[in-house]
Amino acid sequence: MKANVEQLAKIGIFTSLNQTELERLQEHTAIRSYRQGEVVMYEGDRIPEKLYTLLSGSLRVAKTAAAGKETILRT
Repeated sequence: MKANVEQLAKIGIFTSLNQTELERLQEHTAIRSYRQGEVVMYEGDRIPEKLYTLLSGSLRVAKTAAAGKETILRT
């Protein structure tokens, strides 16, 4: 499923785009849902050639030390 123009217009970095620009951007979008606790990506993963934005919910960014201790960097 693709993001709609209204969803894109609410995302901070896209608020200055006009309708035509948002429509062009929309062609390159995809919405993906994640279950609670599901990992989106791991440190060291190959960086995808995509831009991720959070439409709803929350996201936790954590780093795991070699000893296995997890540190929350951002919520």
